[in-house]
Amino acid sequence: GVYLIESKYLHHTAAVRDDTLLSGGLSFYGSTFRVEAWRIKSELEGRLGFSPRWVQPVVVIWGSFPQKRIKEGRVVYLAADELVPWLESRPAQLASPQQLAAISGIRGLRAVLGAAA
Repeated sequence: GVYLIESKYLHHTAAVRDDTLLSGGLSFYGSTFRVEAWRIKSELEGRLGFSPRWVQPVVVIWGSFPQKRIKEGRVVYLAADELVPWLESRPAQLASPQQLAAISGIRGLRAVLGAAA
């Protein structure tokens, strides 16, 4: 699959509730992560002529996150130490030729999307 990984270093304990990542006075809305994932999916489709079924938004939390792994509103939230095991558990969703094309397309997105790619 294709993943949009957002990294958050938070000083206060974090929790996901009502499609929002909360930490201290900070709020990060799931809709923001989904919009960015959709943007990448659309750009890939335009560049490659095909797109992954979905670009999965993943938010990695550096700091206290007692929930460890939670999916809410099509966004996956993970404690930092859960990222690698979670990625390793994911099934392949693209055939090999599509994987290579997607990798090339994602590299090409860096100029368009900046740090998000």
